[in-house]
Amino acid sequence: MEPTWENIKSLIVSQEQDGMMIKLKFQAEGQTTPLETMAVVTPDQDEIMKNAMKQAGKAAVVSTGISMASGALGGLVGGVGGQAVRAAGSAAGSAAASKSMNMDKIMQTEQTDEKTQAAIVTAFGHLSMYYKWENDKWVYQQPGA
Repeated sequence: MEPTWENIKSLIVSQEQDGMMIKLKFQAEGQTTPLETMAVVTPDQDEIMKNAMKQAGKAAVVSTGISMASGALGGLVGGVGGQAVRAAGSAAGSAAASKSMNMDKIMQTEQTDEKTQAAIVTAFGHLSMYYKWENDKWVYQQPGA
């Protein structure tokens, strides 16, 4: 039997959410000690792409601004010194652009019940060796038994 939210929710004896992380304890009837695991609520592929595009746009604006300013300053200085100012500005623009790509913001998602439930089902799947579906419910089993 494939785990679903409907058939595993009765096994959850503890659920503590901290941001995108969910600390869980699962325990089946007759199981003496619950199994602990973590679930992570993640954005879907479309959300990741949308967030990445926003971050890339911000990075491009930062890079362009710094490059334009260093180009103008380099033009004022002129000669070899101007080339050095432009090169330094270009390096600074690249560094600032890469710093503005925030992975936390790219992986940010609206936490809906549906996403939370999907994360919990995925986390339960990692414990599947400890449970088997029997008589319309999950039953604890020792691994390898």
